[in-house]
Amino acid sequence: MWTRPLAAALLAYAAAGALSLLPAVAWSHVAWVTGAVAAGTVTGLAVRHATVGGIVYAAGVIVAAGGWLIYTVIDSPWTASAATAWAALTGGLAPIYPGVRLWRARTEARELARQEERLRRQVGEWAALWRRLGFKGVVEVGREETRAGLKVFLELPANGKVEVSAMQRACRKVEVAAGLRRGAVRVVEGELAHQVVMHVNAANVLAETVPIPETIAPRTGSDPFDIGRHEDGSECLLNVDKHGMIVGITDAGKSNLLNVVIKRLGECVDTIIWVIDPKGGRMVAPWLAAWLGEKCARPVLDWVATRPEEWDLMLDVALAVQKARSEAHLGGEKVTASPSLPRIVIIIDEVADVTAAYRTKEKIKQLVRKGRSEEIKLLLAGQRATVTMFGDGDLKSQIGNRVGLGVATVADAQAIFPDNYQVAASLPRMQYPGCMYVQAGPRSQPTPAKAYRITYEQIPGFAVELAELRPGLDELSARAAGQAYAERWSWERCGHLVGAGGPALPADPGRDPAPGSDPGLVDDEAVFADLTSRLGPPIPPILAALEDIFERAGNPDRLHTRVILKELPKTGGDVTARRLGLLLAPLGISPVDAWGEGEERGRGYLRQDVAAAREKIEAGELRVPRPVYAWPGKP
Repeated sequence: MWTRPLAAALLAYAAAGALSLLPAVAWSHVAWVTGAVAAGTVTGLAVRHATVGGIVYAAGVIVAAGGWLIYTVIDSPWTASAATAWAALTGGLAPIYPGVRLWRARTEARELARQEERLRRQVGEWAALWRRLGFKGVVEVGREETRAGLKVFLELPANGKVEVSAMQRACRKVEVAAGLRRGAVRVVEGELAHQVVMHVNAANVLAETVPIPETIAPRTGSDPFDIGRHEDGSECLLNVDKHGMIVGITDAGKSNLLNVVIKRLGECVDTIIWVIDPKGGRMVAPWLAAWLGEKCARPVLDWVATRPEEWDLMLDVALAVQKARSEAHLGGEKVTASPSLPRIVIIIDEVADVTAAYRTKEKIKQLVRKGRSEEIKLLLAGQRATVTMFGDGDLKSQIGNRVGLGVATVADAQAIFPDNYQVAASLPRMQYPGCMYVQAGPRSQPTPAKAYRITYEQIPGFAVELAELRPGLDELSARAAGQAYAERWSWERCGHLVGAGGPALPADPGRDPAPGSDPGLVDDEAVFADLTSRLGPPIPPILAALEDIFERAGNPDRLHTRVILKELPKTGGDVTARRLGLLLAPLGISPVDAWGEGEERGRGYLRQDVAAAREKIEAGELRVPRPVYAWPGKP
């Protein structure tokens, strides 16, 4: 503000010195130029809506400089009088310049504020912000308060120069301009092409825990069900009309979400649930606990497979059911699920372990291709959506419902949502368990949500209530499923699911059938009621191990203790002769007196005592204490 007036004054003096070297220049020439410059300056400032004071000051400076130049042309710029006049004009006009600039800045700021206020009144506050960022023509047509903040409804200009994709890329600029946290602004398409919905999430609701509703609401599987909450508080809906996939790294909340889905599917009166759990039954254990504890007549899960031979059998049965339903032409164009013709949903956790075998992967691909029209749906869960874990591209292409939980990289997220880079870039930044993007159908947009939280303590209670709602398999499908399905709860195939907590208690055979059950369905109550004869009480692992040692030794009449200790599995650590005696004593097996000479001398056990212990357990005459079942765990 101070150097510019001084520089202009020095430039005027230099111009006077140059004019003194041109004898042909007359004072009238300078006067004409001064007048023209003054007129042009005043006109330009007026067009730019400059203040009156600024116009007067500029005109005065030009006239003063022109008059001084005329004086130097007539006389000389190198005289004392010319220098004195120059100094007086500079000292008088230069100090005024900062004041003129300051007044001009304040006037322009007031005018800009008035313009922005008019713009906000015309197009809305957020639309005005978008316009300042270069998105001209955006208009705000409404807004709605949400649980997380605000939902703003915008319309794009009719000239087509503003696109939703460009606005999505500029969300970070909006966050900076509005002083919001990172990730607070999200832009999605509206119902029509020119409509845009802008989500402004002042609160990070995805960091909050959302407990699962404890109510049980019977319904049909054709109705969408909620698995969590969106940022605005609305329900995050999913359905089983299409195959689905759930992807999430360790600790992202994948197992919790699967339990939420099981609870919601269990409420469907026309849906039965089969689960493949390669983690040894860890996920399904709480859902079976109520049934094993005799709190309900049947398990909410209709079939569980935790070993390769069992899940291969399950997939074979599913293919047989699919073929039978297809050849029977049930439902016309496709099967419509009902309590008398239930939908089968197969949930596969850790799908990479299941698809590792080529033949198993091919079975899954067949079910994905053909099972949907026969109401056989698959829900695959894994840690990454790559072809190395989810089979291949052909399998993934048939999956309509996609849920992405936490992922490590943008590339992993793109494997879930290949057509939406914005979502793929946002998904790795979700740092809280249960945060997810949900795409319900291939044509819908993935939206962020927080999954319900369900605890293991809640599951047995849910299982009791849901067991009464679960339908039985229809007669046609049951015939196609055959003996493999009828014996799915036999001890040889599922006894390991009981765990080390003691034998499974059978349900009361005289229990009344489930209310509202369809008499036309295959009566599988007998399968679940007659567990004692079908399964038999479980044999303690220590007794089974002892029988195996006798068999490998050729079934001698007796074996030395040292031989038994050497052959026992080392899973639970080395077993001493004293601990072996403590484990076998409750079974009625005691060591016999010493026999033999030299190295062969020592106490041992009789094969007839081992056989007698099994007979008593199977006849229900011997109740085995829980500590005996705990082996081979460490004492």
